Order: sequence, then structure tokens, then C-alpha cells
Amino acid sequence: MEYKYKAHPTTYRGVLFRSRLEAKWAAFFDNVKWNWEYEPCGFDGWIPDFAIYGDPKIIYVEVKPIVKFCTETSDKIDSAADTSHPIILIGQTCPVPGFDGTCDDTMQLGWMRDELGWSDASLGSWDDCIGYCDANQGWVDPISGKYGKFYRKDITFEVEDAWSDACNKTQWMPKTKR
Repeated sequence: MEYKYKAHPTTYRGVLFRSRLEAKWAAFFDNVKWNWEYEPCGFDGWIPDFAIYGDPKIIYVEVKPIVKFCTETSDKIDSAADTSHPIILIGQTCPVPGFDGTCDDTMQLGWMRDELGWSDASLGSWDDCIGYCDANQGWVDPISGKYGKFYRKDITFEVEDAWSDACNKTQWMPKTKR
């Protein structure tokens, strides 16, 4: 897949990211207090951009400059990632624009391939992820594993604020050459 804009390598917290978008997501993960590692491992033909160390699972993350689900990317991941860990595909903004959720205040941050049955999708398929309302109208956070009818009220951060702050932390950083 070809992208409209060229990636600008960016350093954040001493880590050199291949793109400013990856650095923004790292800053977002810091803002929401998720433990992450950049390019943690490699599979046959795919290196995840991040591993997020949730409770109790590892979730791999792929970052792409997209605003809609990308079948080409998901197919590449599906064919390369021989793992039972969940995989999240996230895009160029947070939350996903134009998401029409089933709950009034639901918020989609990306898409998850869930091999372990965390989402409402059938096993091994891609579904909405992070901060979504499940079929029972209960909030589920696949990173922390927290859930419940009132989970949303227990979140100590607002997603839009966390994303805005992440953008500000990485926006004016000078471009770094590799």
C-alpha cells in the first residue's frame, strides 16, 4: 500500500520511531498508562510496531496512516503473525472518525484481531477495539481487562485529551534522520 505522506522519523522518550505517527501513539500509550515496547519482536514477514503489556496479556499493535479498516494490512498480518495474542490495528487519529457505535458514547480506537475471545467477533476475526461497548452494554478495556456496566465512568482520562496531548508532545519535534 502506498501512502500519501512520507513518514518522518521522530524521537520520543529516547526512542527513534520510523514515523511521527508511531511516536504519537507511544505518547498516547504513556498518557493512558499502558506499558509498551517499540518493535518488540518479529514474525515471518511482519514486525509489530508495539507490544502493549496488559493484564495479563500481551497485545501487539500495528500503526498505519489510515482512517478506515485496511484489508490489505490485516491480510498481511493474518498471513504472517503466527500468534495467539490479540493484535490491534490503529490509524492516523484517535478515535476512529465516523464510527457509528451501538452505545451512545462508545469510542473506537482501532480494530482488534482477537484469538482469545475477548471481543464479540468470532475468534480470529477483526472487530472494534479498546473502549468499546460489548453486546451486553458493558464496557471492556482489552488492555487492562477491566469491564463492567459502569467501566466508562471509572476511566481516569478522556481519550480525546490523551490524544491531543500526545499530538502536542510530538508535533514540534525536529525531524530525525536515520
